[in-house]
Amino acid sequence: MVTKEQMQRLNRVRQSLESERERYDNVWKEIARYVAPFYGNWGDSSPKDEGLASTKDIYDNVAIRASNRLADGIQGYAFGRSISWFRLAFETEELNDNQTYTKWLQDVEKILYKRLNKSNFYDEGRAFIKCGADFGTAIMLRENNVKRSLPCYRTLHPKNALIQENSFGEVDTLFRLFWLSTEDAKDYFSKGILSKTITECKEHTKLWRFWQYIGPSGRYSLDVPGTQDFISVFWSDVDPDTTITEERLDYKPFFAWRWARSYIGDVWGVDSPGLNEIPNIRQLNSMAKDKLRNSQLTARPPIKKTEGLAVNFVPGGMIDIRSGQDFAVQSITGDLKWLEFDIEKMRKYIEESYYSDFFLLLTQNIERMKTATEVAGLQDEKSALLAAFFGRLSVEFLEPVLEDLVDSEIEYQRLPKPPEGLADSDLAIDFISPLAMMQKQAHELTTTRSFMSQALQIGELVPSALDKVDFDEYLELMSDSMNVNRRIIKPKADVDKIRKARAELQAQQLQQQQMVEQAKASADIMAKGGKAPEKGSMVEQKMR
Repeated sequence: MVTKEQMQRLNRVRQSLESERERYDNVWKEIARYVAPFYGNWGDSSPKDEGLASTKDIYDNVAIRASNRLADGIQGYAFGRSISWFRLAFETEELNDNQTYTKWLQDVEKILYKRLNKSNFYDEGRAFIKCGADFGTAIMLRENNVKRSLPCYRTLHPKNALIQENSFGEVDTLFRLFWLSTEDAKDYFSKGILSKTITECKEHTKLWRFWQYIGPSGRYSLDVPGTQDFISVFWSDVDPDTTITEERLDYKPFFAWRWARSYIGDVWGVDSPGLNEIPNIRQLNSMAKDKLRNSQLTARPPIKKTEGLAVNFVPGGMIDIRSGQDFAVQSITGDLKWLEFDIEKMRKYIEESYYSDFFLLLTQNIERMKTATEVAGLQDEKSALLAAFFGRLSVEFLEPVLEDLVDSEIEYQRLPKPPEGLADSDLAIDFISPLAMMQKQAHELTTTRSFMSQALQIGELVPSALDKVDFDEYLELMSDSMNVNRRIIKPKADVDKIRKARAELQAQQLQQQQMVEQAKASADIMAKGGKAPEKGSMVEQKMR
């Protein structure tokens, strides 16, 4: 059991991590204020008391729309319910040529897609992408819904999570804050030991603060029985020195993605569109506010009037002026074209940072595009720019989610029994989404296609030069880059058999053709000479 001293140490660690995270709090609050107002206030009160953040300071919502477009675009291009975005393969290439094994892999893929579609993964995935793009860091927790036999995913609010890295720079530790009502706490911790303060509370809807620690078993030397690799501990603020539940886990049940790593080794992500553009976003909203004020001044300019004069500013309104009273509209002077120019410039910077031009590529550039080659070239350029953050997204989020799901399905024995010979075979994950395919083709096929085009031109002049080109490997590369169904690609062994049979048939046909030609030659000579050639004559030698 985790001792009181160990819990006190764990809480000291949590408080230290909270102090380290404070350096990001101010900028995160600004991002939530202008880009993600529906993330709520950044206070320490319960969710019930927070409500929604105010939108009174937002005068231009281009950042909000750009953030939403990025989240929707990543789901549409990289992972989503409506696309095939991953494919399983074996680490050992020879196994991928076995039709029985590949059929089993495809059956497993169908089960994984079905499980993800039934769960809330894609709904939480959009919030996860938006959180990472805005705040630089996104964290998702996975729990198991026993009643529905499905994984349940939850994207955590940045203010409710604390993380730590291991020596390899991988996030392996999570402290999370969450709130539960009295009744929900009793249900959630039905197998745990809740404080009497909570269990005896008569206010069923009263909210309580709880903490969960998830970390590797070797960290902080917590006394939890078992041999699994990770430890999970729950406790409440009511009794912080006593655990509610303790357990060991086979797998890490959370996923943390950073847009980019900090060069000073900080655990939190940096260089995200929200973090980089918040100065421009603040300035844009200030300029949009000025523009609105200018429009209002133009439509309803200040007036010069005498005391007691009632002005009727409505269309067709009449203003009564007695003799001797004064009424005059004050003119607004100054050229404000520069303000329009700066506003458009700021909008462009923000949208480029959120890659809006990539996700709206065709609709924004269709009029000036002349050929499909130009469109493909621009797509290659933009997809290459996405490679850095999408690579981290794949390694820190998509791959771990799929690996965790496979392990869970194996544990619950919901996968088909593997064929003989696959007991110790490792699986590999290949991403085949439209975005992954664009990036793969941009990196692998663009230069190869150019090479092949020039090689074929040389081959027309020097056919033997094409002996340097392995066309089989080129076809393999194309099939992988274009996500061709492996069932239509014949294994190498089958191709070798077909080619051997074809070579033997061609040899037989050549031999038969030679025999026919020799017979014709003999018949012609016999017909011309009228008799058999004399032995040793030139005619006989030709026939031979």
